[in-house]
Amino acid sequence: MLQFDTLSFAKRLIEAGERPEVAEAHAFTLKDFVMDNLATKTDLKAAETSLRSDLAATEGRLRSELQSTAAGIRSDMKAIETRLDSKIDTRVDLLHKDIEAMGLKLSVRMGGMLVIAVGVLATLNKLL
Repeated sequence: MLQFDTLSFAKRLIEAGERPEVAEAHAFTLKDFVMDNLATKTDLKAAETSLRSDLAATEGRLRSELQSTAAGIRSDMKAIETRLDSKIDTRVDLLHKDIEAMGLKLSVRMGGMLVIAVGVLATLNKLL
């Protein structure tokens, strides 16, 4: 706690022309209402130490939460990647089946056209 010399304060006010009772009232008011609420260097050092401790604890907690959140995000991304890979594999398999079916249809059409062409040629051969 800070020491405040009310007598010296009042004397200075009296020397400056203030009435003694008013100077004393100012001195005691300053002591009672202002000086008790002033922080000392020791108070500030204690507050700084407390704040540093709180900040360190908060930093540790936030780092832990961030790491946990990052791990959760990585896990979610792996799950999404796995599902997408599965869907892609399924679609690729379906695409392969469609291509095979189209190849078979094309072979049948080409075969049919070949049979018709041979028939037309044979007919033209007999007529000519």
